[in-house]
Amino acid sequence: MKILSIDRFENKYAICMDDNMSAFAITVEELPKDVKSGDVLVIDNEGNIKIDVVETEMRKKRIAEKKNRLFSKK
Repeated sequence: MKILSIDRFENKYAICMDDNMSAFAITVEELPKDVKSGDVLVIDNEGNIKIDVVETEMRKKRIAEKKNRLFSKK
């Protein structure tokens, strides 16, 4: 199993990163519908790709909290 997050889209590819910051290009046709930048993907051993909605939301929440701490007035 591999876990990636979508960093950005370039033409017909989604550029994805793993936790080691290694990049992978996956064609948009291979991805579930409605994927967007920031989504966390789980690729199982058979090559099936799913969006991990729970992990995506947790990461978005952590990023929002970091932004709030960074940009909050002191």
